[in-house]
Amino acid sequence: VWLQKMRKIDSLLFTSLAKTLNLQTMDLNEESGMLVTKNWDSLNQMNIIFDLERNFSLQFDVTDFEKLTTFRGIKEILLNKGFENT
Repeated sequence: VWLQKMRKIDSLLFTSLAKTLNLQTMDLNEESGMLVTKNWDSLNQMNIIFDLERNFSLQFDVTDFEKLTTFRGIKEILLNKGFENT
């Protein structure tokens, strides 16, 4: 059950990021982030934050912004905020 939950979150997150960054989901992986991923610049970083808040029905704190610059950081924050889409 836990593994299925993680895969579902990964899938939703990859889809959201790909749409915002105008990429294919196959262009993204667990290592994706602002410093290494095509189109993930400062403007799109703000778009990612807005889209995540809308798509996942969450609100981020300013203290979250530093971690929101990588796939892993975003996933960690989603889990910490209790996001579940099962």
